[in-house]
Amino acid sequence: MTQSSRFILSPEAEQDLRRLGLLVEKRLGLVFSEKRSRDLWQAMLSLAALAQRSPTELMHKWANEGLSEAATTALAEYLTVGETYFFREPKTLRAFEELVLKRFTSGKKPERFRIWCAGCSTGEEAYTLSIILHRLLPDIRSMDVSILGTDINPRVLEKARRGAYSSWSFRGLEKSLKERFFEPLDDGSWSVKHLFRQRVSFSLLNLADDEWRLWDDGSHPDVLFCRNVLIYFSADQRKNVVFRFHSLLPPEGWLVVAPCESSALLASKFTPVHHDGATLYKKQAVPEPTERDVSFPEPLFSALPVGAMLDEAPMEEEPAETGFPYEEPPFLAAETFLETVPEDQEDEEPGEALSETVGACLQNARILADKGRHDEALQWALKAKDLDRTAPEPLYLAALISSETGDEREAAASLRSALFLAPDFVMAHYALASLAMKSGRDADSERHLRNAEALLSSLPPDAPLREGDGLCAGDLLQTVRGLRRNSIFE
Repeated sequence: MTQSSRFILSPEAEQDLRRLGLLVEKRLGLVFSEKRSRDLWQAMLSLAALAQRSPTELMHKWANEGLSEAATTALAEYLTVGETYFFREPKTLRAFEELVLKRFTSGKKPERFRIWCAGCSTGEEAYTLSIILHRLLPDIRSMDVSILGTDINPRVLEKARRGAYSSWSFRGLEKSLKERFFEPLDDGSWSVKHLFRQRVSFSLLNLADDEWRLWDDGSHPDVLFCRNVLIYFSADQRKNVVFRFHSLLPPEGWLVVAPCESSALLASKFTPVHHDGATLYKKQAVPEPTERDVSFPEPLFSALPVGAMLDEAPMEEEPAETGFPYEEPPFLAAETFLETVPEDQEDEEPGEALSETVGACLQNARILADKGRHDEALQWALKAKDLDRTAPEPLYLAALISSETGDEREAAASLRSALFLAPDFVMAHYALASLAMKSGRDADSERHLRNAEALLSSLPPDAPLREGDGLCAGDLLQTVRGLRRNSIFE
């Protein structure tokens, strides 16, 4: 422990704390670091007081004997803090309406429709979706519709089931809309009207578990909301959860994540679909290739002209927000699963002692970006670029960070610079295509996808991709071909 940690443990207790932290990461999926050891120790102090036991004795028992289900649940209550509100991220909700629900109003309705809100916290998101469905589907009473909210914290689920909220959950929502969907209670809080509760249920679920129990009838979700959850997972856990989401959803199913989590989906099998400044992720109905039937066409061109790759139309300004009931609320901090330490109590920055190497700078940038500290992350990425001006990786990472903060013009510029240094950088081509799709420049997106497809076609299917976070050429080739066939280019 450093002196700045402001609590002192014996060497044996320190070892137990580290061991327990690793167990917490494995059981809850939450990243454990030395900086977060304070949160874990505070949790142990509280739990030991409740059990009338010594905190070091209880910590030693759990660290060496493992975490029972009861211990895991108890720690989850202290280490997860949900922060959410009604109609959060308006652009994302509008995209959900237009891309997913629109087909119900213009075509045949499904016999069954399921939405899973993973990491639902106190339930505002699940009830928001219920309100949206009732508003857009006038015959919803005749449909088999269900919204399931799950969380690892039983305390927040109790509040979700009660469905009563203070004014803090309604920030940014007009009074007239609050009165339309909620009923005032004597204590000053507001309760979700019965109509919007009927198709919503909540249950305890840990995304880090090997098995997920959802609906009792064994049905799978058609749409999966998991917003502001993945950013608090370790990289391996995040990759595993996204893979399982893809396997769980049916063809044409949808995954919805927070805008700050888009980089976690870049190297997945999901296809990004952009709509008015928001991005949803679709599982394409494309047959999974086998080793026997994979075939690759000849490259579309023998050489990749750098000039053609780097031409980029000016980025258009995003249209103004319109529509019901998505008045953008004021900026507030996102959810935190492990409470942050006050600035004056922070330990040394990650990897500071190793900051003179490009790899260490990039690692620092990734750590800080995962925590949502984008300005600091960008500084580390730019420092890596200054250390080696021939390396395209710092520019690519800087582009991802700029994209997450909404600076798409700077993101595109960084990606073009990366391609100037490495014209065969497949992930940079794919990222530029994604940016172009997001701004509605379909011709530019098609060009970048064509470049990516040509490069991927020349690689073995199992070839790992630079900055692909484990993604192989064959998997991305499927996604690229699916995007080129997708109607968003029509």
